[in-house]
Amino acid sequence: MDGDSLSLLQLSMDSSKEVNTYWNLYIAVATAVVGIMAAGHQYTNSKILKIILSGAFLVFAISNLLAIIRLGNLRMALINAFPDELRNNPELMAGLMPADWLSYTAFHGFLDIAVIAAIWAVPWFMARESGADIGK
Repeated sequence: MDGDSLSLLQLSMDSSKEVNTYWNLYIAVATAVVGIMAAGHQYTNSKILKIILSGAFLVFAISNLLAIIRLGNLRMALINAFPDELRNNPELMAGLMPADWLSYTAFHGFLDIAVIAAIWAVPWFMARESGADIGK
């Protein structure tokens, strides 16, 4: 394998790691958003908070998805530049081949809907915070 092939392979592997970084960031932000709501404080009932949190999360989610799709496109371009010796290795290709944009969008969209539904549909505010006696 020559130096150019090695460089292409390394770039492809690096872009694969970057996709994982974007997914990890997404998980951290989604968990933080749900965590804010699950804190059980009275402010979690505020419609203004829910609107702001939903809007901010939606902007973040769209930008995160677009970055993941762009990295997938970059990975495909790198793979298409591979010499035949690398492209004809099914194990290597299976590990480096990105999902198509529709798969990323469907999965990301499902998670986005779940997070926004958690903001709006789950009754996060706990009765104990309102001064009500629990168990009586």
